[in-house]
Amino acid sequence: MRDFNLYQETCQLAIRDVGGLEVLINLLDTEEIKCKIGSLKILKEVSQNAQIRRTIADLGGLQIMVKILDSVDKDLKCLAAETIANVARFKRAQRTVRQHGGIKKLVGLLDCRTMGSSHATPLQGKDIEVARCGALALWSCSKSARNKEAIRKAGGIPLLAQLLKSPHSNMLIPVVGTLQECASEPSYRIAIKNEKMIENLVKNLNSDNVELQMHCASAIFKCAEDQETRDLVRQHGGLKPLATMLANSDKKELLAAVTGAIWKCAISEENVTKFREYKAIEALVGLLTDQPEEVLVNVVGALGECCQEPANRTIIRKCGGIPSLVALLTGTNQALLVNVTKAVGACAVEPENMQ
Repeated sequence: MRDFNLYQETCQLAIRDVGGLEVLINLLDTEEIKCKIGSLKILKEVSQNAQIRRTIADLGGLQIMVKILDSVDKDLKCLAAETIANVARFKRAQRTVRQHGGIKKLVGLLDCRTMGSSHATPLQGKDIEVARCGALALWSCSKSARNKEAIRKAGGIPLLAQLLKSPHSNMLIPVVGTLQECASEPSYRIAIKNEKMIENLVKNLNSDNVELQMHCASAIFKCAEDQETRDLVRQHGGLKPLATMLANSDKKELLAAVTGAIWKCAISEENVTKFREYKAIEALVGLLTDQPEEVLVNVVGALGECCQEPANRTIIRKCGGIPSLVALLTGTNQALLVNVTKAVGACAVEPENMQ
């Protein structure tokens, strides 16, 4: 079966239509490790398809995969966790994983220290892979508020903090992805600060990997509501890479995360001074046109905060920012209008701007 192109939708649906999924899921219940591995290698590929994810869940496949997470075979654990990561992209599947004790087992996979020997030997590649696959599955599961709570209760936060020090971007993406998903909860934002994760989030803003940069910026966006976190971002040198990334105006998802992080960091006046040094104000004014609303809300929010400094109010005028701000007053997006009226009000403190 693996000779077929399992990434092709026609092959994926053909396997489903001839009853292949039932057979593959039954194989997961055997005692034979090779059967399970072969079956999971196929399920992992075909579960990229949304219809197939639902069928696997309907057939009780998730419950069996959660059991397999207890296996001693590391390849098997990895495949089960990666397949769970694919299947658990919708609410019901996320709930099933939690109700069958899957969150606790997946958090267990993050703990590289318990694997291998008790001596402080360097981690084996396999253990790192097990932790990576565990993080991938938690990332999918963490879209549910109850699962966020379950990950926290299972002791996931310190383990994610540990993995955040990893040098490998393929490990960091699911780890930071999970953290930024969970950072919508206040308990996680406090933990991210207390576990000293801000430093590593800032460090990875300088990564070559755009997806990793985006998740780091997004986590900072959510955490920087807090004064202490904003100071930490500055102290660890995070403001300069954020300002530099404003030049990536073609990468919309990255831009939305970066402008969001700048907006929240700019609530602190010391940070605004830095942003002026790094020429962020000019770059933000340049983003006031031809951007999606999600980006505009953040850009205008950031400019409103930067207007705390009189010098920046002048910069906005000299860059031609006032007409662009005024033009946005005709929109219908409420979040955007709130930010635009604030920014216009803040600019209008200067008589020349008011005109």
